[in-house]
Amino acid sequence: MLPQPLSNLSIEQLKRLVISIVDERLIQHQVIQKTPEQQQLQEIFNSIDSHIWNPPSSAPSTLQLLQEERHQ
Repeated sequence: MLPQPLSNLSIEQLKRLVISIVDERLIQHQVIQKTPEQQQLQEIFNSIDSHIWNPPSSAPSTLQLLQEERHQ
């Protein structure tokens, strides 16, 4: 409980209270997930790195593709 009635809270205190209540409710309903741990983040980054596609070196650059398109 609060040490004082709501009517005695400053605007900043009231804002913090509302934010904390909303955050708590969102977490309870799993709308907000807790921050993943460092190991989970590293796994995500490794997955992203392993799934990046690089075009072959013989492929035209995006600039060349745009220039070709403009000339047509």
